[in-house]
Amino acid sequence: MAAWRYDSYEAHRQKNDPDDYISLMVVSVFFENMGLLLRRKFAPITLLDDLLSGPILEIRPKVKPVWDGLRKEHNQPSWAEWGEFFHDAMAERMARLHRSEGR
Repeated sequence: MAAWRYDSYEAHRQKNDPDDYISLMVVSVFFENMGLLLRRKFAPITLLDDLLSGPILEIRPKVKPVWDGLRKEHNQPSWAEWGEFFHDAMAERMARLHRSEGR
């Protein structure tokens, strides 16, 4: 998935690679679980930062157009919401840390 270059859901569908779909589901479910642990306060953002800040910040932007398309196509706006939540929280944390380093 790190090598994905889909700029739209249509590009992803056009390739129609079953392995890409499996990868999307497996990785997304993992990040969904991490996001839910963060949301429910079972895992602090500092721990998730140490474990997964790089992967979530790299992968989520690449799968975003695919998930946006799947959400729209299936009328399921909450699909992959906790992975998105996790990414957004981590991106916000990184921005905050970089701002504080610049002072």
